[in-house]
Amino acid sequence: MSGQLKRIFAAAPFTERGRPIHLSLDPKGEKLVYASGRGIYVRSVSDPTDAYQYLGHLVPTTVARFSPSGYYVASADTSGTVRVWDTVGEEHILKNEIKALSGRVNDLAWDSESQRIIAVGEGKTQFGAAFTYDTGNSSGEISGHSKAINAVDIRPSGRPFRAVTASEDGTANFFHGVPFKFSHSLRDHTRFVHTARYSPNGETFLTAGADAKLFLYEGKTGEKIKELSVSGAGEIHQGSIMGASWSSDSKRILTASADRTVKIWDVETAKVSSTFSMGTTTDAQQMGCVWSGVQDQAISLGLDGSLSYLDSRDPTKPSRVVHGHQVAITAASLNTKEPATFFTGSYDGRVLSWDGEAGQAQPIQGKGHITQVTGVQSAQGSDRMYSVGLDNHLCEVDVSKGSFGENHLNLEATPLGMVVPRKEKSLIFTTGPQGVEMIKVDEKGARAGEGKLVALPNGASGLSIDVDGEGKEVVVGGEDSKIHLLRVIEDGKGLELIKSLEGPTSAITAISLSPEGEFLVVGTSTGKIYLYTRDPQGSWTIKTSRWAFHTAKILCFSWTRDGKYVISGSLDTQMYVWSVDRPAKKVKIPAAHQDGVTAVGVVEGSDSKEIFSTGRDACVKRWAIDAWP
Repeated sequence: MSGQLKRIFAAAPFTERGRPIHLSLDPKGEKLVYASGRGIYVRSVSDPTDAYQYLGHLVPTTVARFSPSGYYVASADTSGTVRVWDTVGEEHILKNEIKALSGRVNDLAWDSESQRIIAVGEGKTQFGAAFTYDTGNSSGEISGHSKAINAVDIRPSGRPFRAVTASEDGTANFFHGVPFKFSHSLRDHTRFVHTARYSPNGETFLTAGADAKLFLYEGKTGEKIKELSVSGAGEIHQGSIMGASWSSDSKRILTASADRTVKIWDVETAKVSSTFSMGTTTDAQQMGCVWSGVQDQAISLGLDGSLSYLDSRDPTKPSRVVHGHQVAITAASLNTKEPATFFTGSYDGRVLSWDGEAGQAQPIQGKGHITQVTGVQSAQGSDRMYSVGLDNHLCEVDVSKGSFGENHLNLEATPLGMVVPRKEKSLIFTTGPQGVEMIKVDEKGARAGEGKLVALPNGASGLSIDVDGEGKEVVVGGEDSKIHLLRVIEDGKGLELIKSLEGPTSAITAISLSPEGEFLVVGTSTGKIYLYTRDPQGSWTIKTSRWAFHTAKILCFSWTRDGKYVISGSLDTQMYVWSVDRPAKKVKIPAAHQDGVTAVGVVEGSDSKEIFSTGRDACVKRWAIDAWP
C-alpha cells in the first residue's frame, strides 16, 4: 500500500525587491524552470499543473538553466554550489556538483555545446567561474568586475565562443573563449547592470539595468550598436529594467521593469511596439521575463511571484496569470467535497483560494494579514471564510467576491490555531499562549458581543484546537502535554474549562475530533500519536498509543467523512494514513513535502478518496491511495 502523487501545484518563484530574477525555458520552449525555496521547479508552459520538484539543494536555490541539449539542468544556490542533474526520468540523477563561488550564485549560462558553464554571483574575491559540467575543470577566468555579477550569457551560435556579464559595478564585461578570458568592459550604464542576453542567432547581445537603459552590442566583437531606450523610441521605462529576453527570431526584445510595466521593443526600428501595464501596487513590479515557445507569447514575473502570460497581439491585459505561494504554507482549509475548492495561508500573510481540479489559485484581495497566517477555515453553508494570524487579527473573507471583508477583529490573545464548528457558523475559537478565546459573530461576520477568553491551568499555552460539529465541545492540545476539555455555555454566552486529561508525555501540537465526535486523535512534539475513544459515560480513554512512526513534531490531522481513517502530517516530511478499525494497518507516504507537512485534507467523491496536502515547501499536492488500510 502506498500513496501516488497525482499533481503538484508548485510554489511560485521566490523574489526579492530590487533583485533581478532569471527565468529559463527548455530548448523547445515548452517547460519553464525556476528557483523557489530549496527546490527547483520545472513546469509545463501550457499546463502549469504539469510540474515536478528537484530537491537536491541543502540551502535556498537562486537560479536554474536548461542545457541547449535539453538533457540536463544546472541549478545553483546561496552557498555558491552548482548542481547538474538529468531531466530524463523521475529520479533526476545528479551528474556533478561544483562549488563554483564562495557566495550566492545569481546566474548561470551554458555554452552551445552543452559542455561548459559559467556561474556568476557574489564572493569574497571572485564573482564568476567557468568550468566543464562533467568534471568541474576550469574553462577560463571570469574577471574584471569589482562587485557582484548579476547576469551572464554565452553566445549561442557556437564558435568563436563569446560571453558577456552584467555587474553591480555598473559595467558589462566581454569575454573571448575557450578558455574564457577578459576582453574589455562596456561602460555605457550609469547604475547597476541587471541583465545581459544574447540573441538566439548570436549576432547581437543586449544589456539593461537600474538606469532604465537598454543597449545593443555586436555579438562577436562586443562593439556598441545603439541604445534603444532613447527619447523618441516611444513609451520607455521609468524604472529599473529587471529582466530582458529575445524573441526566437531575434527581431524583438521583451523587458520587465520595476515601473510595473512590460514592454516589447522592435530591434530594427528601435521603438517600443507594445506596453503591458501590470498594476499599481508594489507587487506589480516586474522582476524577470522570458519569451515562451509559443508564437507571440511571453511570461513575466511579478514581485508577488505571479507568472503573467502576455500576448503581444493584445497588450490590454495578461491572457493568464498563475499564482502560488512563495514561502511556507502555514495554514489551510482542505476538507472538501467534489469539486475541490480550498484555502491556504502562508508565512508572509498571503491567503489564496484554489480550484483543486484545475490547480488554479487566486489571491484574496484587499487588506488582510501583515504576518504569518496561523489558521484558515470556511464556514460551511456560508459564503464566508475566516483567517487568523500572528498580527492578532481575525479576518473575514467574502468567498464569492474573493476579497477580505470590512470586518477585521482584534483578538485578545495571539492565535496559534483556529476552528469554526461545522453546524454553528456564529462561533469561532482560537488558542494560543494566553489560553482559549471564543468569538461570536453575526451574519455579516461582525463581532456580536464581547469575546470570551479562558486561561488554561497553570498558564499553559494552547498549541492546537478543535471543536465538535455543534459548537458545544472544545478540545485543546496544551504545551503542558495535557488535553484540555471545555464546554460552550448557552449558545455562546460563555466558555468554561471542564477538565484536563493526562496521558501524552510531550507537548500536544495537533488535535482533531472525528466527524461524529466518537474519536479524538492527538499528536505530540516528539511525533507520537494517541487515539482516544469515548466510553458510554462520555469519558475519553486511549484506544491505541502505538502510532509512533513519525520522527518529529506532528503538525496536522484530517479525517475521512466516515471517521474510519485519519491522516497525519509531520515536520519529518512524511504523511501516514491510519485505520481506526485496524490500528496496526497504515499507509506511509514518505518525503511528501520538503521541510514538513503543514496541512492535510481528504476530497471524497462518489467512489473515490484523494488526499490534498500542503507544506513548508510552499506547494500543494494531490495524492491517490492505491489501497486504503
